[in-house]
Amino acid sequence: MRMHPAKLEAWGEAEFVATIMPESISWLHTVHHDALTNVRVAYSIGAGVESGKAANVLACRKTRTIHG
Repeated sequence: MRMHPAKLEAWGEAEFVATIMPESISWLHTVHHDALTNVRVAYSIGAGVESGKAANVLACRKTRTIHG
């Protein structure tokens, strides 16, 4: 499943979140980049869950970024 392009572009994270989301997750809550560990973390919540309910985070994917 791919995220909505407009939402991705707004965050500037299209290259990171375009393809990692599992089909059970339909809305990206936030993307955080940890400069210390060089890990980007995508917090996602399930379909139908309001974005403001942080306690309802259902998935967390991590991927290491590669700096040239």
